[in-house]
Parts: sequence; C-alpha cells; structure tokens
Amino acid sequence: MADVDVGTAEAKRAKAMWEKAGASAYRVTQIFTGPHLGQWLFELDFEDLAHFQKCREAALKSGEMATIQAANAKAGNKMESRELLLALAI
Repeated sequence: MADVDVGTAEAKRAKAMWEKAGASAYRVTQIFTGPHLGQWLFELDFEDLAHFQKCREAALKSGEMATIQAANAKAGNKMESRELLLALAI
C-alpha cells in the first residue's frame, strides 16, 4: 500500500459499495509476516457463486468500482493478486 490514507478511504468506499450490492460481510486485514508483508487482504462473503456474480454485476454497474480503482492507481496502490475461495459447510 503506497498511500495508506487513500487506501483506507477507498477501502471504506468499497465496503459501502459491496454492502449495497449485497455482500454479507466485508473485512480488511493486513499481512504482517512472509512474502506478502504489508499487503492488505480483503475478504467479502457471499451466499454462493450465483450471489457473488449478482453482487459483482451490481458493483460494476454502479460505476463506483472504476472510481475506486482509479483513485488507488493514482495514489500508487495496486492489487497484487485476486483469489476466490469457497468455504464448505460440513
């Protein structure tokens, strides 16, 4: 995170955007050890993949995602990777 102030402000905007789109939870943690030291990890919860797709489409349609990404890019903040994890209730 090159600019923590911008990253924090945009993370708050992203939280509002994803919650409005239907995400059931939005968490941010910072990694303190290993090769990803200092990176922020964003976790969003959705009911299932269909719900994720519906929320993603709503977020993209709102236009907020583009402005959040642009503000972060201008500040030098960048996404290192993106992963989708599926939890199993067993």
